[in-house]
Amino acid sequence: MFFIQKCNGKKKDLGVTLHGATEANTKVNMIPTEADFLYHYATTSGYVSWRNKKGSWFVQSLCKVLEQYWDKKELLHILTLVNRKVAIEFKSQPDAFKQLPCFVSTLTNLLYFY
Repeated sequence: MFFIQKCNGKKKDLGVTLHGATEANTKVNMIPTEADFLYHYATTSGYVSWRNKKGSWFVQSLCKVLEQYWDKKELLHILTLVNRKVAIEFKSQPDAFKQLPCFVSTLTNLLYFY
């Protein structure tokens, strides 16, 4: 694992007010503007994503893992299982190329579908 602390630009985040916030509790009800986004990419930056006759490896895996675990596991755990499934179970034919999805999360809470 890598934990990297560095500036990545010059913008300063003023935050956004949560729905229902009042002047008296604004401090408590402010979150960063980039909070609570989740991006799950079919492949890492610079690489191709693959498909077979059934469709894309990523979407096939995402559907199967969600179907199996939507009511049992937290979302980031599910996405990690999707990454693992694509990385291990698929390879292109005939060249045996691989693929690895990746996700970026700014979620501020655990997310369960149940």
